[in-house]
Amino acid sequence: MADILQQSSLSKFKIGCLAVAALLASIACSRLISTEPAPFQLPMEFEDVPMNPSGAYMARYKVAFRDMLCGNYTIHFATCGALLGLALGALGATKNNALSNAAAILGGVVGGTLLAGLGGFLLGQIASFGIENDWQTTRFLGFQVDPFIQTTLLQCFIWAFIGSGIGLGCTTPSFSFARILKGIQGGLIGGAVAGAIYSVIAAVFFSTSSAIDFVPKEQMERTIWATLCGLSIYAGLAFALKSTPAADAATGFKELVTNEGIATSP
Repeated sequence: MADILQQSSLSKFKIGCLAVAALLASIACSRLISTEPAPFQLPMEFEDVPMNPSGAYMARYKVAFRDMLCGNYTIHFATCGALLGLALGALGATKNNALSNAAAILGGVVGGTLLAGLGGFLLGQIASFGIENDWQTTRFLGFQVDPFIQTTLLQCFIWAFIGSGIGLGCTTPSFSFARILKGIQGGLIGGAVAGAIYSVIAAVFFSTSSAIDFVPKEQMERTIWATLCGLSIYAGLAFALKSTPAADAATGFKELVTNEGIATSP
C-alpha cells in the first residue's frame, strides 16, 4: 500500500520542475498571443464608419464585431489552455512512469484547449454585449454592479474555465472520481483567484484600459497577466492533487488493494 501511495504522490522535485514549466508556459502564452494585429479583423466595409450609419449597417457591424471578438478570444485562450495543459498535465499522473505522465499531459492539453476555447467563445459573446452598452452599471439581483466588477468577474470566469479544463483533462486518465473532482476544484479555484488578483493589479498599477482588457495589449502587462494566472492554476492543482492519493487509498485504489491481497481495516 505504501508503494502505491509513493508512486502516485507528487515528489518535491516534480513539483519544482512543474513550477518552472508553468512559468515558462505562461511567458510563452504572453509571447504567442498577439493583439496587434489580432487573428480576426473587422471586414473592410467597417474600417470607416459613416457619420450617420443606417440601422442595417449597424446591425451588420454588431454581428461582425461579435464574431471578431469570439474568434480572437477563442484562439487566445485556447492557446493558453494548450500550453498550460502541456506544462501542468503531469500533475494529474497517478504513477511516476512515462505512460502515466504522457496520458495526464495529453489529457491536460485536450481538456485545457477545449474548455479554454469554449470559455473564450462565451467571453466574446458577453464582452460584445458589454462593449455595445459601454459597460454601463447594471443591476443584478437588486444590486448595482459597476463595470470594474463586471470585468473582474469575467476574468475569473475565463481563467476558472481554463483551470478546470486542465484539471479535468489531466486527471481523467486516472479513472478516479475523487481525483478528477479534486483536479476540477483545484484548477477552478486557482484560475478564479488569479483573475480577481490580476484585475486589482491592473486597476492599480496599469493603464485604465488594462483593467477592462481581457487580453492586455502591452507586452509587459500581458506577461504579468499570463504568469500570474498560470502560476495560480499550478498552485491550485498542485495543492489539490498533492493530497489526493491519501483519499484515493480508500476509494480509487480500493479495488487494486483488494486484488493485491493487502489487508485493509474494516
